[in-house]
Formats: sequence, C-alpha cells, structure tokens
Amino acid sequence: MVYVINATGNYPKDCPPQYDSWIDYWIKKRGLIPEWCRHCKTNTKELDGGHVRIVEQGPDGKWYYKGETLYIVPICRGCNNPNNQEIFSVSETDLVPVP
Repeated sequence: MVYVINATGNYPKDCPPQYDSWIDYWIKKRGLIPEWCRHCKTNTKELDGGHVRIVEQGPDGKWYYKGETLYIVPICRGCNNPNNQEIFSVSETDLVPVP
C-alpha cells in the first residue's frame, strides 16, 4: 500500500485523445472495471479517474510529495476534488501513471 493525496495545481485535465475519460484510461490500462472508490471505499460504479500524487510521512510527522509523477485512481465524484486533501491509501497496482 502507498499513501496518496488528490492532486492540486497544474495537471493535464484532458485525457489522451484515444480515451473517453480518465476512468476509461484507467480501465483500459489496468484491464479491470472498478466497482468501488479507492478513497472512501464506497461500492459504486459512478467513478472518476482521479489525479493523485504519492506522499510519504517525514521524520517531522508532516506529509511530503514523493516525486512529481501524477497517477490516476478510481474515486467517486464526491471524493474527486482537489480541495479534498485527505491522505488515503491505495494498492500500488491501482496507480496508473499519467502520460
């Protein structure tokens, strides 16, 4: 498991042209149909491909970005909000890098 946080700031809002949406991108890259939100763990099929960044806790107890890579994970529309800065854990296999 890794810890992530919703991405803020400048990041690609539009998915690559061969995909219908960021969740379509995730589905095609992972080969799975997600059935639950990776943030709130709610079972739902109404999911977005949320942009997240990996974070890790420093020795001072604060959370820091671990690298600059953005990833897509399936999260529900309520959780897919850059103002939602709650840290949550996901499986590393759920992380699909943003091109």
